Amino acid sequence: MTRVLAIHSHSGGTGKSTFAANLGTVLATEGLRVGVVDTDVQAPGLHVLLGLSEPELCCTLSNFLLGDCEIDEAVYDLGDRLPEGTTGSLWVVPSRLNTQVITQIVGGGYDAGLLDEGLRILVRKLEPEVLILDTQAGMNNETMVALSAADAVMMLLRADEQDFQGAAVTTSAAQRMTSPPTFLLVNMVSREDDPDRVRESAEAAYGCPVTAVLPHSPVLAELASRGVFVLEHPDHPHTEQLRLLAKRLLDETPEPGTAPPAEPR
Repeated sequence: MTRVLAIHSHSGGTGKSTFAANLGTVLATEGLRVGVVDTDVQAPGLHVLLGLSEPELCCTLSNFLLGDCEIDEAVYDLGDRLPEGTTGSLWVVPSRLNTQVITQIVGGGYDAGLLDEGLRILVRKLEPEVLILDTQAGMNNETMVALSAADAVMMLLRADEQDFQGAAVTTSAAQRMTSPPTFLLVNMVSREDDPDRVRESAEAAYGCPVTAVLPHSPVLAELASRGVFVLEHPDHPHTEQLRLLAKRLLDETPEPGTAPPAEPR
């Protein structure tokens, strides 16, 4: 069975795509079959993080939504980029960072049901154990389809009151229309901040527990979009934190067709 995990945020700049790329890679290096889909068709960037250049992208999710190709033509196998001896698999379905394509999607629109159909086809053909959806920040058609398809949602936010409040509103709106359990992650917390204070502030804004508080990593920031952190720095403490978080997410994400846990923490 495939667990579908949506990575979401209220606003940009939370490290959502970086987190999605690293989470997918960590799970693959742990021996799982993993697919990562960039559903942010208006501002895609996952392919850059995972080492795919624009000229390599013959077909993408954007092209599928416009009716230019089949969804399985937009799947790129990144298994050869994993460490030697890895038994897991990693695929990515990117979206196209191309002004003309983005303008077509934004201006002309498309049948939002195609995204749901495409995700179902991917699950059937790839049979991944985990499918990660990198969503667009805020709320729109693509985001609602992705959240509806998810077995759990990881909401990323920054450690400031404005983002706490905005993300709380976004999460509340999403949960009125969808019902997957939500995990909260406060990302890129300054090392000068008290993690307990940050956790308390976030939990007060949401009224539910925070799954993790991840400190700002200068090494991760320096790498920027030039690679996947967990591959470049497999022994770094931040990588170990991501491994532990990935295991926890899988342990607490309900299997499809089962009741969700009482309250993920």
